[in-house]
Amino acid sequence: MIIWDISTGKEVAQFEWKKGSKEGTKSIKFTEDERFCGRLSSRNQIEVYESGDFTEPKARINATAEFLGKKTGKQA
Repeated sequence: MIIWDISTGKEVAQFEWKKGSKEGTKSIKFTEDERFCGRLSSRNQIEVYESGDFTEPKARINATAEFLGKKTGKQA
């Protein structure tokens, strides 16, 4: 996930998740300068925190794509 500042068009944060939210600390990622933190709070939502303030997310990002599920190899 990449977060952009829409007023400047510049990238402000970038996160990569390989595990689901059930993986505990693996669901939390910080930017290199630790200004932003992203937390995979559910399969469809990421919470973004700023400047070490974890009382309330700065933003919540909800997935808009439909979940495709696992490939089963079966034809419909």
